[in-house]
Amino acid sequence: APPGTIGATVDVVVATQTGTSPITTADHYTYVVPPPAVDNVNPNEGDYRGGNSVTITGENFIDVLEVDFGSTAASITSVSPTSITVTAPPGTIGATVDVVVATQKGTSPITTADYYTYVVLPPAVDNVNPNEGDYRGGNSVTISGENFIDVLEVDFGSTAASFTVISPTTIAATSPPGALGTVDVVVQTQTGSSPITAADHYTYVPPVVLLPVVGTIGPNEGPSQGGNNVTITGENFIDVLGVNFGPTAASFSVVSPTTIVAIAPENTQRKTVTVDVTVVTHEGTSKTSDADLYTYVNVRSDFRGRVKKRHHKAVRKYRLESWWQQSSLPSVAGYRVYKNSTLLQMFRPHQKPFFTRHLIHKKSWEKFSLTVVYANGVEGNHQRLRLKKK
Repeated sequence: APPGTIGATVDVVVATQTGTSPITTADHYTYVVPPPAVDNVNPNEGDYRGGNSVTITGENFIDVLEVDFGSTAASITSVSPTSITVTAPPGTIGATVDVVVATQKGTSPITTADYYTYVVLPPAVDNVNPNEGDYRGGNSVTISGENFIDVLEVDFGSTAASFTVISPTTIAATSPPGALGTVDVVVQTQTGSSPITAADHYTYVPPVVLLPVVGTIGPNEGPSQGGNNVTITGENFIDVLGVNFGPTAASFSVVSPTTIVAIAPENTQRKTVTVDVTVVTHEGTSKTSDADLYTYVNVRSDFRGRVKKRHHKAVRKYRLESWWQQSSLPSVAGYRVYKNSTLLQMFRPHQKPFFTRHLIHKKSWEKFSLTVVYANGVEGNHQRLRLKKK
């Protein structure tokens, strides 16, 4: 039959030398659109999540109603009588389905030419963050990309890393040790290995030395006897090995990476001296500065006195008068006067530094002593009373 117009019914007439056949309903012939046929699907496989563009070639793609991948309709992008472009819908991993075109005249017959297979594509690494780290390994690295499904291994160069698959697009890995330099981070799945690109580079670098830093010392002075709490603030107080007041180690407790509470050790020099408070970690020792200075205070109050004889008859024939030099240091909280080991009187810094006592024996003055009391409650050494020279 020659071409004709879709839907047109024509008469088939036979002509001979003696005439033409008469027109009757018996000679009718109608031009129709045959059912569609699929000759090729390109590509014939794709990601199980769908979304990729697929071109279907064939015949009679006229008045197309639907294109199905198995039982799931695809989104149609463009149509011509011999070509249809669609977006593949999602499917089941490993499933092969028939791509069927439906028109008003019917559906395309199922053949091997219309097969489409859902697969898991090989993984791809789009980003490594951070893209550098300590050559000793151990830092957390986030790998972003695609098709991280059934992951078998994550390699930094030729070394396997420990990892956790967060999602099909994200892996959390711990970098293994490596040599200084740049390596490719490769993800291996059952469908293959990620291609090597500049996006998967990871560079091993020397470690960043985070030395501890001492910012403040509070209080920044205390008694030579030590024993008082000192709060040290700063940075990088991690894996602290020691805290030193000058050359002397102190006991300490790490409160946080920015705070340490130490107990000031004794200053055996027994004199006022200023030392650097340093913090020692695996990374090294804090550098000294004016901020880490701590002063040991050894207050000598020059406890002096005199003994006067009383001029009236009494059991206590003598009167002791004593005094001392007060300190203006804020770490001094007061003074205590003792007779042997017995506390007789306490004095606050604002009180007049004057102590009197009646004595039976003149020589009793030798039993009196004075101690400084520091803000932390610690007493200084006993200073024996000395008589004022005449």
